[in-house]
Amino acid sequence: MLINTPLDGKMRVSQMPRKRESGFTLIEMMIVVAVFAIMATVAIPTFISLLPGMRLNGSARDIFVVMNQIRMRAVAKNTVGVIRFDTGNSWTAWVDDGLAGINYWYDSNTTPPDTLIKSGTTETGVTISTDIPSNTFAFNSRGLPAGTPSAYTVTLTNTEGDTRIVQVNALGIIKIP
Repeated sequence: MLINTPLDGKMRVSQMPRKRESGFTLIEMMIVVAVFAIMATVAIPTFISLLPGMRLNGSARDIFVVMNQIRMRAVAKNTVGVIRFDTGNSWTAWVDDGLAGINYWYDSNTTPPDTLIKSGTTETGVTISTDIPSNTFAFNSRGLPAGTPSAYTVTLTNTEGDTRIVQVNALGIIKIP
């Protein structure tokens, strides 16, 4: 029997048992990239189709939150909280507590000015319409709708024609049905 070892009993590097190299091969990496590309091709159009609905819901929540803020501030400051919806997609909310008194108009030039709560716009592609007279809604110092108590709605519409409604009832309770 022939043993292939040198006379000094040491093994050559070429004769030593090799450790298995760890890592991924190029083919394995290409397969993973291909799978991700296929998943992205399927997922991206689905995600894009969900965007108008997500924008609509986000805008409705923004209006809901701001209306609650002006209601709470009006009660806390014992004055009137107002929100004005402008044509299209913008709105401004403030507490009508400036030097000009309660006039349902944002007076920024008086000293002190009315307290601005927030001013903003809806998400891209979302428009606002209301059944509120003059598109200006106010809460009195007790948190009730100022003026003649009635139920009011703010309707938000997206590019798909879907709508969300923010309602305020005669007791000043705000909800998104």
